[in-house]
Amino acid sequence: MKKVLLLITLLATLFASAQSAGDKKFTVSANYSFTNDIKPFLQPISVTASYNVLDFNGIDLSTGLRAFYVRSDAKPNYSDKFALNPHFIASKSLLDDKMAVYGSVGYYYDTFNFETTPLFNIDPMIKRKLSTHGATASLGGRYFVLPNLFFDANATFIFANTKSENNVKLDANNTLLQLGIGVAF
Repeated sequence: MKKVLLLITLLATLFASAQSAGDKKFTVSANYSFTNDIKPFLQPISVTASYNVLDFNGIDLSTGLRAFYVRSDAKPNYSDKFALNPHFIASKSLLDDKMAVYGSVGYYYDTFNFETTPLFNIDPMIKRKLSTHGATASLGGRYFVLPNLFFDANATFIFANTKSENNVKLDANNTLLQLGIGVAF
């Protein structure tokens, strides 16, 4: 999956034309997280798309949507997770537009299923749908290696709770350290 995302991003750069920094309104990036505090899930892969809404005194204000895919390593008990993270971004260009630093705040939502395995076919099978809701904050930077191709590094902090159908709440706070590649056009 990581190789497919990398290939799509690299092919997109061949068709995106170079523009001045002020003309770049859209960014799309793919990231891989090297950390994940929530067990039994592996490190997530995310794709982010953002649109520059306003330039306010040299600070770009954007809105974006990040989609996460998180694979479970405890199947069949846990299903894979899909998460959405709409967010607002403030960024500042540095080094003659070769680098940008940014911060974002947003909302996090995911859903997944939990299912017990019956012991000796005696215990009843329990199936639960769980969802996670909460806030996010990110700090990161982009370095442009070409006018429209950049490397992205960020730390995303998720402040959330996972809630089951019977209203049992579990702490789902998480810290993701991510590296990725993206295009701006």
